[in-house]
Amino acid sequence: MKKRDCTLMKITTLGLLFFCSSSSMGAIFDWRTMSAGSGSVNGNSYVLTESGITVTASAYVAELSGGSSQVHGPFFTTTNPTQFGFVRNSAGLGLQIDTGSTSAPISGTERCCGLIRPGFNSDFYLSGDESIEAMNFALFEFDTPVLLNTLTVDDVSNFSRGSWLATGSTTPNVGGSIENTLTGYSIFNAPDTEANDGEFTTVFSSTDSFTYLLIGAPPSINIAGIEGPSGQQFYIQSIGVSPVPLPAAFPLFATALLGIIGLSKASSTSSKY
Repeated sequence: MKKRDCTLMKITTLGLLFFCSSSSMGAIFDWRTMSAGSGSVNGNSYVLTESGITVTASAYVAELSGGSSQVHGPFFTTTNPTQFGFVRNSAGLGLQIDTGSTSAPISGTERCCGLIRPGFNSDFYLSGDESIEAMNFALFEFDTPVLLNTLTVDDVSNFSRGSWLATGSTTPNVGGSIENTLTGYSIFNAPDTEANDGEFTTVFSSTDSFTYLLIGAPPSINIAGIEGPSGQQFYIQSIGVSPVPLPAAFPLFATALLGIIGLSKASSTSSKY
């Protein structure tokens, strides 16, 4: 093999190594199969690590009334699928609120036909007042910037599975209004485009990285860029993300590449004598 060919092979190999190290495989956070080895519960949040990326999930409710809004939460986690709180079970992540629980931090109800409404939806009424609009949502905090690939949800009792998403890199103000919470965030509306029930996956191709992701059920009114229709009810099954390639690694690649080229030239010059 000629030395030029050998040098080309070195450069190609180095390039492949750089590409693989700077754009590693993505991670799929499947909340249905979260195991004790990869996940944990921290009072009012679920923590899950996949492929070297860690995400912390917590749940909130935004009440909408009289042209104003107020965010409540985070709600404490529970392992009982019929108990008040933020739930993770075989269907995924969901939030259910019931005034029958003395542990409820705010008064309200989330019942339909005498049953607790599980999952994420827009049914939350203070003191049973159905004129109050609301929406359930989850906040996901990643320990490193990521890109969103997919979101998979599953319906509850054949309800539609439309959702809204918001991404950003600054810590959201979840103690105020939903408008303030989403200030500076990119909003995506993911309507249910299929007539059947069961799992529903939305594929994303955004190139904007983020560390915070909010996912919720839309209310009947448009607010802060979130669009309806209401009547959606779903569990969050899984979220697929990819780590952001590190530009800082490129100078190392360039330095090594120049070094190989320099050695190749020196070797080529010495071989002439």
